[in-house]
Parts: sequence; structure tokens; C-alpha cells
Amino acid sequence: MYKQFFSDDNVNLMTELRNLIESLPRTKFNALIRESSLSCSYVHCILNPIFTSPENSTHLIWLNTQTVKESDKQPGFVGNTLVGSQFEGPVVVGDVEGEDRKSDTNPCLLDLIRIGILSGYDGVIGVHVVGVQQTCYIVSLMGCGVYIMLELCTITLPKDFTEIRSHRSNHEELKKNDEFPHIQDHYRMGHP
Repeated sequence: MYKQFFSDDNVNLMTELRNLIESLPRTKFNALIRESSLSCSYVHCILNPIFTSPENSTHLIWLNTQTVKESDKQPGFVGNTLVGSQFEGPVVVGDVEGEDRKSDTNPCLLDLIRIGILSGYDGVIGVHVVGVQQTCYIVSLMGCGVYIMLELCTITLPKDFTEIRSHRSNHEELKKNDEFPHIQDHYRMGHP
């Protein structure tokens, strides 16, 4: 009984919920969430328990400094695997756009193109967060030079403490998806 309760799924969920409880505003609010707040207080709370697994040598890394000369070619975060003393990967790539910029389609489309290009490597998951909508993608090679970007799932992030219950029910709906166990294994193990 205890083994089932402390399974990786439940531990990840408990960690995510604890992180959200510690980070989210306690009362309902209507202000727009900017990209930096969205990244630190919302997205990191949810993605870190999924993509960071020291026992599997996977780590979620936020790229706050410019590592590529043209910053439009750099994702907001990556999930890499630590092999020896060097990071290899990525296992996941993603970008975040704040609620204040979600109506500006140009940066959002550039993010999707960047995620599509970077997640074109074998087994890499793409994550795009616009406002409080988090969408996961995978790119598949369908033919000679023909790639298709498929949406795996979309999750609504809780904006404040009052929305945690509905966020939890989103997780339950996602678990009913036939692909969910494969996605979870992919996150935990790195490349298939």
C-alpha cells in the first residue's frame, strides 16, 4: 500500500503541489502574469518535478543568459542528461510567453518554430507555455524531409491558490490519455 502511494507519479504530484502551494498567490487575482513570474513561480513548479531526476541524471535548466549569439535561436529552458561531467541532450526544450504577450502572435509563432526545430531530434519533447496554457509537442519524421509537429496535451496552469483543484483534475484527465504512460516514461528515462 505505501509503495503504491509513494510511487514516482504520486511523489512528483506531491512535489508539484507543494511547490505550487509555496509559490502561488493565496487569493484570486486578475493581473496579467509576466514571463519572468510565470517561469519562476508557475512553470518551474510544475516542470521541475517531471524533468529533474538526479537518479536518472536528467536536469531542467533555465537559460536566463544568452548561450547562442542570436537569442531567437535559444529556447527558454532545456532538459538535459548529465553524462560524466557534461550535459548531453536535450530531452525537452521549451519556451514561455507571459500573459501580457499572449495576444502578440509573432513571438508565439517564433517560439513554436524554434521548439519544432529543436524537438526534431529523436525523442525530444517540446513544451510551449503561453499565459497559463502549457502545451506539449513531439515532432515526427513522416517521410523524406517531412516532419509533423503533433500536440500531445494541453494543461491549464493554476493562476492562484483557488485553481489548484481544477489543475489537479486536469492531471486526472491527462492520465486517461492512452499516451500518458509513454510520455511519463520518456520524461523519466531521457531518450528512448
